[in-house]
Amino acid sequence: EILVSKEIEKNQNSKKFKELSEKKLKYGKLKEEDFIKYSGIVEELQKKILDSCPIIIATINNSADIRISSYNFPIVLLDEATQALEPDCLLPLYHNAKMVVMIGDEKQLGPTVKSLEATIAGLDISLFERLCYYYKGSNFISTLNEQYRMHKSLYEFSNKHFYDDKIITFGEIELNEEVKNNFPPF
Repeated sequence: EILVSKEIEKNQNSKKFKELSEKKLKYGKLKEEDFIKYSGIVEELQKKILDSCPIIIATINNSADIRISSYNFPIVLLDEATQALEPDCLLPLYHNAKMVVMIGDEKQLGPTVKSLEATIAGLDISLFERLCYYYKGSNFISTLNEQYRMHKSLYEFSNKHFYDDKIITFGEIELNEEVKNNFPPF
């Protein structure tokens, strides 16, 4: 919002933009000719703002937005990639990235697939999980094995059953008395 406001103030059409915005707010919509002018000013402002941004943050689906379709990004970072459907993960790759970094944990929450046909077609597996399978043991995959937030009693079960006891805690994390008294030991 701050960037938009600053760009509006600098823009030669700012007076017309403010006038059209007020009309839109007052009447709920604009006449066709005013709408075309308004849309043109908004497009121009959005382009100026996007051109000035070294980093653009978007959801996976918004990465396919028409407003950024002509931009190329050297690096695409997909966070929570294990929860995203494989076809959705392909959307940000449209931007000709030279590097793609996927962050996630295939042993945690996966993508939500409600369609039996999609499940049969193998779409219940994230692109992240599929790549982990194909590149297992390669240097394309980095596993973080130090955790800093949980007491040992909280991660012990998962560590033993899912992570082959490879997760270590950095430092000692104390539990308060209420948690100690109400949390069963493993």
